[in-house]
Amino acid sequence: MDTRITADTLTTAVPIMGDIHMVRMGTGIPLTVVARVQERLARAGYYRGPIDGLMGPRTHYAIRVYERSHGLPADGIIDRRLLATMGIA
Repeated sequence: MDTRITADTLTTAVPIMGDIHMVRMGTGIPLTVVARVQERLARAGYYRGPIDGLMGPRTHYAIRVYERSHGLPADGIIDRRLLATMGIA
């Protein structure tokens, strides 16, 4: 088992709009938001990985495919436009 700590594995608690959220270091996106995006992508057939709130390669790929099919810039990034298109924001 690899126990090294990297920027990809660190999370921290930060206040967002009065609530405390776990945020993966380097992304600024709450894990709960990533999990909601993963759930929507999975329901729509774009994502087949774990609903874990982590922005791994499967999540990035699924977001890019979703964005392409919905006429959005396919950058694989969770932003307000993506969230609005998914009905999350």
